[in-house]
Amino acid sequence: PYKNGNKGSVSSQPLSVYDKTIAYPWMADLVAAIRGGNDELKKQLPFRCAHYYQFLDNRRSQKNAVPESFLFQTTIDVDDKEYVDKAIEKARELNCSDTIWNGALLHLEYSARKKLHIDIRMPVGMTIEETQRAYCEALGVPYDESCITPERMLFITDKASEIYRSPHWYEVLPQEELKKRRQAYLTRGLTIDGRGVAVSAIQPAQPSDSNAAHAAHLSPAGTHQDAGTVATGKNLAAFDLFRNAAGLKDVDINTPGSRHSSLLAIMSAGASRVMPEEELKAVVAQKMPAFSQERDCQQLIHDFYAKYGDSSKPMSQAVIRINAQAEKSSQKDAVTFQSASSVGSEGGTDSNAEDDKLAPPPMPEHLPKLVELLLSKTPDVYKPAVAHAIFPPLATHLCKTTFKYIDNVEHEATLMCCLLAGTGAGKNC
Repeated sequence: PYKNGNKGSVSSQPLSVYDKTIAYPWMADLVAAIRGGNDELKKQLPFRCAHYYQFLDNRRSQKNAVPESFLFQTTIDVDDKEYVDKAIEKARELNCSDTIWNGALLHLEYSARKKLHIDIRMPVGMTIEETQRAYCEALGVPYDESCITPERMLFITDKASEIYRSPHWYEVLPQEELKKRRQAYLTRGLTIDGRGVAVSAIQPAQPSDSNAAHAAHLSPAGTHQDAGTVATGKNLAAFDLFRNAAGLKDVDINTPGSRHSSLLAIMSAGASRVMPEEELKAVVAQKMPAFSQERDCQQLIHDFYAKYGDSSKPMSQAVIRINAQAEKSSQKDAVTFQSASSVGSEGGTDSNAEDDKLAPPPMPEHLPKLVELLLSKTPDVYKPAVAHAIFPPLATHLCKTTFKYIDNVEHEATLMCCLLAGTGAGKNC
């Protein structure tokens, strides 16, 4: 919730941040100006997402909405002023009625142009569209089909515009409640967030011949195994780094009951972006050996790649950095192993040193005074690139040194440099 923020970029924030935001004096001034007729200012308002609290890579899109973060709530948009007062009264009436809408009211607020937003809890088993249509009919207001998109966002208004808030607004439901609601969707052949069609729900039973054909690839537990894929050092390192990025560094990811969500979090953090499906399965077989033998694990990985495994999409900065770290870590391990092998070999030295792939040398300890001054406030990770740009002779000592850049392509360093950074406006590079 930031003023004039990038509408395609989102992050999860506690409600305390929301409360702090709507209380700012500039929020009241901005809303007043919009209601005074300056519609252009509306795009400066902070915003919230109606249906999900998490998106992959923090990119607000249908494809990036994390199914497990579905809130089972939706927002009705009353966009006609003549219905506003009536809708407020009717929403409160429905909330106390003997209908499916009893206790469903979560939030009431005036929109930026003094229209109305009504947040409600969705009835069990009903999709966003079904809920919107049914509630609008009960409310007596026109249904707006533009309100049902999964990635939908709403502009936030000031504190004085809030009419009612339930303590359950934006609440992450208890596990038992989530299980019941997700199962209701699965029973209908939908995904756990009520979208599309669940893969497992439409797969027909395999004929006996087909089962026999796949028998060689099944473990005793019935999960598919890949006989040829091995977990590389880079992939193992990447898995650990993405585990840390997911906040699971000090968490036992092999604890029964939380293994599914732990693996999902690691894949969501970006593990699926740097290795193919079969390679990830090989890594999981080492990192989570017991879970990897279960059908649930194999199905989770397969479904995740089927839905989000688009290799044509650019990587986020965080994924690029972790991929580079994993590459460096695996190269260090390889050099260490090679050194140990050389010491243990009969000759004791490696005569083919010219073929060794050396890591780039560190920044010089002493730099020209002007270069030192210009780098004094530059983050360490950017210093080489900035130094090369302002003082090209500094790069000449890298001649004939090759190594893999973060794009996984091997280059000769010479005068090349690669700088990735966010813009001054806070956008991604």
